Amino acid sequence: MNNEDFKDNIKNHKLIKVSFIEKILIMLFYYVKPLKFICPCWKKEKDLVNMFRMGKNKIDANLSIVGIMYNINIMKTFMKYCVLSDKARWMVAHCQKNTLNLDTSCEEETSSEDE
Repeated sequence: MNNEDFKDNIKNHKLIKVSFIEKILIMLFYYVKPLKFICPCWKKEKDLVNMFRMGKNKIDANLSIVGIMYNINIMKTFMKYCVLSDKARWMVAHCQKNTLNLDTSCEEETSSEDE
């Protein structure tokens, strides 16, 4: 999704106000399927349950851990092999921020043990 698509989605976003009772009914009608045959009196059931289903599917698709990890792995591979030269890659790996200072960590452990 590029920046223009994101801006279009924000412009088309609408806030739907639903009462507490309707929220409970949405959850009941979504998870207990036979309830719509037992109690067909709720008129908004079809629209609200469909919107809930679409939102749930969108969240599941966008927050998929497998998809996120796959995209991170692709970006890492791209950054590693395409963007950085060998010298720049060595400099990043050996940068002061990317190394552990074992002397300070040992001093902190021994000082906490002494107390």
